[in-house]
Amino acid sequence: MGTKRNGFTLIEIVIVVMAIGFMLAGALVGLSVREAAELNSVINDYSVYKSAYNNFTNHYNELPGDFKAASSVWPSNCVSNSNPSDCNGNGNGIIGDNVNERFLFWKHLDLAGMLSTDIAIFDPAAPYHKSLKIGTSVPASKINGGGYIVFGQSSYWPDNINVMLLFGHDPATTEMPGNLSVKQIFAIDQKTDDGAIDDKGNFIGAMTGNIRATGEAPNFTMSCLAGDTKGLTAAINNGAETKAKAKLVKEIAGGIYYNIQSTKPCLLFMALN
Repeated sequence: MGTKRNGFTLIEIVIVVMAIGFMLAGALVGLSVREAAELNSVINDYSVYKSAYNNFTNHYNELPGDFKAASSVWPSNCVSNSNPSDCNGNGNGIIGDNVNERFLFWKHLDLAGMLSTDIAIFDPAAPYHKSLKIGTSVPASKINGGGYIVFGQSSYWPDNINVMLLFGHDPATTEMPGNLSVKQIFAIDQKTDDGAIDDKGNFIGAMTGNIRATGEAPNFTMSCLAGDTKGLTAAINNGAETKAKAKLVKEIAGGIYYNIQSTKPCLLFMALN
């Protein structure tokens, strides 16, 4: 009768650890193990938040943040003042046309028990840029000090799509700077959506699918997309509507990521529905 084995040998453990390391490193091609792990955390956050969003809408037949009857469900612990109705959205199916909804989104999910966010009770009287505090009013990301905010009617999707934006933030302004490089966003797009390399060697997918990229606020310029930017600059200077700008971006850039090795910060957009 053979000797009974208990556990694994040291060599077997080393092989398993090495295999895990290679898998993680290869999951997001061209990135260090640490960077790949950080980007995988963004992918995981997206999955968790999208699931919570859909669970909430299925349960309440309303959108978190936009929920117009929230105060009747949660008359306390939602807002910091004595007016529970400030916990309500306007119920129009768009998150964030009332900017308070961008913060109430996370609080509604928290109060519904669908997401543990540790988001503070919302102060409706605070100015928007002072309310936007990563880790306090919106969840923090594990990469580059970023945070997540949600809004609807992004010019990069149809009107009925609500999207989540990963950004970095300067509390002194209302700007939303990017915090991922072109290469990092492409890696996420390639792993989870339609990011790919075409037969001409272009890195494509920046303006299609559920994962999209653009430059920093407020103008959301094409700094992360390929193509001639003169037309877009002219449109911005002439006061073109946001939809027209987005259409122009798509036509000029063709959804091609610009300069994959660039370190210029870009914004990551993720569709929730």
